[in-house]
Amino acid sequence: MQNGALSAVEYYGILYDNLVPMFPGSCLQTTPISFNSKEIVLREEKRDNSLLIWPDSKWPSCFRLLRTTHPFEDDDVNLATKFTRALREKLVASGQPFFRYLIDRCSQDAVAWSAQNRAMGDDLLPTILSMLKKWASETYEGQRIAVAIGVDPSPYPSRISNLHLVEIVEQNFAKVLSNGLDTVLVLSPSGHVVEHLALREVAPDSLRTFDECLAPRRYLALANWARGGRVAVTLNRHGEILVFTKSRLRFAYRRGKWSHFAHSAMIARMGGSKRDKSLMRAVYASCLDVSFSRTGGCIAVAKGKYGRKYLEYLNSGDLLSEGRTKKAVLLDHLTGCLFDAIPRPIREEMAALDGAIVLNHKGKVLAGGAIVRVPGGSDGGGREAAAKALSRLGLAVKVSSDGGITAFTDRGTKKKPEIAFELCV
Repeated sequence: MQNGALSAVEYYGILYDNLVPMFPGSCLQTTPISFNSKEIVLREEKRDNSLLIWPDSKWPSCFRLLRTTHPFEDDDVNLATKFTRALREKLVASGQPFFRYLIDRCSQDAVAWSAQNRAMGDDLLPTILSMLKKWASETYEGQRIAVAIGVDPSPYPSRISNLHLVEIVEQNFAKVLSNGLDTVLVLSPSGHVVEHLALREVAPDSLRTFDECLAPRRYLALANWARGGRVAVTLNRHGEILVFTKSRLRFAYRRGKWSHFAHSAMIARMGGSKRDKSLMRAVYASCLDVSFSRTGGCIAVAKGKYGRKYLEYLNSGDLLSEGRTKKAVLLDHLTGCLFDAIPRPIREEMAALDGAIVLNHKGKVLAGGAIVRVPGGSDGGGREAAAKALSRLGLAVKVSSDGGITAFTDRGTKKKPEIAFELCV
């Protein structure tokens, strides 16, 4: 690399390695195209699934980022813009040996800038994220570290201490000042310690409200706190970093990559009528729960038009209505309501059973822990093969034991079902 504009191959490599993973299901076209715009990221007219990324103002071309699984929303455009701004700031050092390190920081900077409130110091969230990434590789008394830090843009002035975050991060006790789930060390916008807060367990007024908390169930207390401009960042014992704003999970750092959670777009891609949206939201919420509990699972929803086609893929012994096994009898007794009325912890435990949960279009549980008949020669693992087979019924979501989520629909072919969305894959 030399000072000045990089080559097209170098720009492509930077975007492919660092930007594309933040938008699961997207791809970057290899050939740059001429670009003339004041915007550094531009959503193409009449193509809501295409973004033009202009990495360098000194370079007269851009790359096209495509996502066929679901359209790019305003939050996506905002995130891509912040990433590109972070990249442009670092291009001045393109001829230096530490340039690659700076490039690796672009995704993290984009996450921090997207999540922070205007009242917060520019370097506060980047500092917190860097600290948690460091702690992710460390232990405390032989245990992996789990901790949560929150930033409140408008704390009570009398509660703000004179102790700043940078004064305690090197102290071992700071690593156990929170459990990463329902206690949080709260900071002011300047980074000064405000309080060590125990969060109340989320007790929503209705189950529907519970599913609208678009965050993994075990982190709902943190997500519920992260509203009104607050930001909560947690490190769990798997070395993952989760960022919450607006009462929902916004970003997650898993397996060395940042992912962005565009929840509304994912749920929209799952399809269904207005009535089905409640069911699809419940299925999506449970997939988040299973993803971050690391148990793995598979949930399928059969469209009404397919009638009893599910019999082609399930053994009669797994059907709750048949009651031929103790498991079927027990699950039929325990699930006496529609899926979206079953408490989230119970749904999560059902999904952890070996096999798939199969629902009808109204949310009635047809089978749980079901072994799926898959065609011979299926590619991928057993859970993926089962999800692809069940997608012929309408929708099937596979959650890997390492946390990746992939939703398949019947809009594709039998051998290659359409991918509605992917997360953390």
